[in-house]
Amino acid sequence: MIGVHFKKEFATAALGAIQSGKPIPVPADGWSGRNMLALAGILYAGVFSQGPHHHQIAEYKSQGQHPEHVEAVEETFHQDIHSAIDFLANLTFGVIDNEFDAHFDSEVQAAIWDGTKIHPDKGFKGK
Repeated sequence: MIGVHFKKEFATAALGAIQSGKPIPVPADGWSGRNMLALAGILYAGVFSQGPHHHQIAEYKSQGQHPEHVEAVEETFHQDIHSAIDFLANLTFGVIDNEFDAHFDSEVQAAIWDGTKIHPDKGFKGK
């Protein structure tokens, strides 16, 4: 179990900052774990709302695809985002633990799908 705390005002300010290209404001009580978790949720919603799934769904709908197929496309995108977040978090743990540089260059790019499939594009040492 994990507790969450959501403030509409913070979400609105964070989304406004992202849309305007300004820094995300620091919450009044600082960057606590719960505030970082709230920001993670806000950022997740931002990624999902701007994702390529809109184009895929529009294409499937225009082709007369069954609504269940369209729903499956959305669910796959949802899972892919979570896989990407897990991958990026693991890279960040590597930075925290001073193990990143042994495995990666300073910039990493990859394609991630199906939860565990990673196609390295850039920054993987030994690949």
